[in-house]
Amino acid sequence: MSEQEINEAIAEACGRERNPDGGWYPDNGLRAGTQAIPDYCSDLNAMHEAEKVLTDDQFKWYTYWVEKLMPETKYRCYLCATARHRAEAFVRSMGKWATDKDSLTVQPVTEDSSVAGKEVQP
Repeated sequence: MSEQEINEAIAEACGRERNPDGGWYPDNGLRAGTQAIPDYCSDLNAMHEAEKVLTDDQFKWYTYWVEKLMPETKYRCYLCATARHRAEAFVRSMGKWATDKDSLTVQPVTEDSSVAGKEVQP
C-alpha cells in the first residue's frame, strides 16, 4: 500500500469521513468544509492518537505486527518503531492491508494468511 492509502485507511478507522469533493470532513464532527488528514506514516503524535481507537483484540494484533515488522530490535520494537512501522502495523491489525507493494515486511501476507480477526496465541 502507498503511504497515502495507509493514511486514508487509518483516518477512516479513526472515524474521519470523506466529503463529496474528495476531501475529508473536519475532525470536529461537523459535516461541512474540508480538512487534511494527518500524515500517520510520518507523525508519531498522529499514530499515538490513532492507537487509542484500537480495541483490545486489535491492539494485540497491532503489537504482533510491530514485532513482525521490526524483528531486529527484539524487545525494544515498541520503543523503536517509526511512525511508518506503526502505521503499517495499525492497518494490518485492522485487517485492511491491501497489498504487499511497498511493505516493510520480509514475507508477503495474503488474505488467506492474514491474522486479522484470529485470536493471538502467546
